[in-house]
Amino acid sequence: MSDSNYTNLKYNKTEMYNYFDSILKEVDDEYRNTLINFARYHLIMFAMAKIMEMAKEEQNQGALYLFNYIK
Repeated sequence: MSDSNYTNLKYNKTEMYNYFDSILKEVDDEYRNTLINFARYHLIMFAMAKIMEMAKEEQNQGALYLFNYIK
């Protein structure tokens, strides 16, 4: 989500990368592999498509909601 050129999210990317990296390593063994088959993650692909359709303000609101919900 944060690497997309279509989103203009403003947050500390390094901190969030480290946070999500540690969570994913605990939850998903496949995440530790170098190659990940994202075709298996239909929900993530759908969410990215919807985020790209949103306006900048909507993208920021959605990202803040997700980050606050996870913590």
